[in-house]
Amino acid sequence: MTQGNMTQGEVEAFIINYWKERAGEKGLDTSTIGPSTILLRSADADSLELAILVAELERFTGQDPFSTTAPDFQTIQDLARFYVG
Repeated sequence: MTQGNMTQGEVEAFIINYWKERAGEKGLDTSTIGPSTILLRSADADSLELAILVAELERFTGQDPFSTTAPDFQTIQDLARFYVG
């Protein structure tokens, strides 16, 4: 677990690597996964996989922005913003 002030790039890199792993496990092309990737339209993802990603992000960053609000996001970049700080 990494905690403290993380940069947008560090959180995005974590999400991208995690999402590429999931896509790779499904035999999907991972070359297009990047900051502007729309999470629920990529990697054959569903809401359960997104929930697991959010739990992993909480462990990685030590933050849970979902405990106080319901962040609205679509892309990796959008989601990473909620964990920067």
